[in-house]
Amino acid sequence: MQLLWTLCDEQWDDATLAAVRARVPEHMCARMPNYRRWQDVQMGLSGKLLLLQCLRRAGITTAIVERMTWSATGRPDLPIEGDFNVSHSGGLVVCAYTPRGRLGVDVEKIHHVPLEELADALSDPERASIEAMQDQDTEFFRVWTFKEAVIKADGRGVGLGLKRIDSRAQRVDLDGDVWQVVPVALHPDYWCHVACDRPVTDPAPACLSTALLLA
Repeated sequence: MQLLWTLCDEQWDDATLAAVRARVPEHMCARMPNYRRWQDVQMGLSGKLLLLQCLRRAGITTAIVERMTWSATGRPDLPIEGDFNVSHSGGLVVCAYTPRGRLGVDVEKIHHVPLEELADALSDPERASIEAMQDQDTEFFRVWTFKEAVIKADGRGVGLGLKRIDSRAQRVDLDGDVWQVVPVALHPDYWCHVACDRPVTDPAPACLSTALLLA
């Protein structure tokens, strides 16, 4: 498994933005929203550069991205062995790739979230464990990214029901599909989890600068 990530904490100058846009095939941007904030633009484009890097490192021609399709829930797909998934939040972008099986990744920047607004996503034991913590926000995003990684791996979307996914386990059985879920240490201000239908052993994330992404 590959896990590549980058941090969009500084705005690119015009030359860098032009270089990035020239490197990302137009077809990959077919579903990219018309972002207004530079942070969102850079995270969206960086996710695509990370995927291109994953493909190169796996020995897969990047021309394959011209055959990218999207599911009814908006999940991108490529006609390759294995699977990939991208997530971004608060300036951090991560791309996960596996040569076998299916996976999902979710990253979130830790911030305050009123628990009562997300009651439908939490089981009673999960909510109780969060409320028992001194740092409730950090624990909440541990739980949230666990659930979201499974939802993204499954591919059917949040309508599947986040409460069905028990974040207290390391393996989740969802309608016959078994997902192994592991935390990934990227940055102290973020929580990240990856879910895969194959065993995941000590994923080793690599941080890439914009210069390396364009290399």
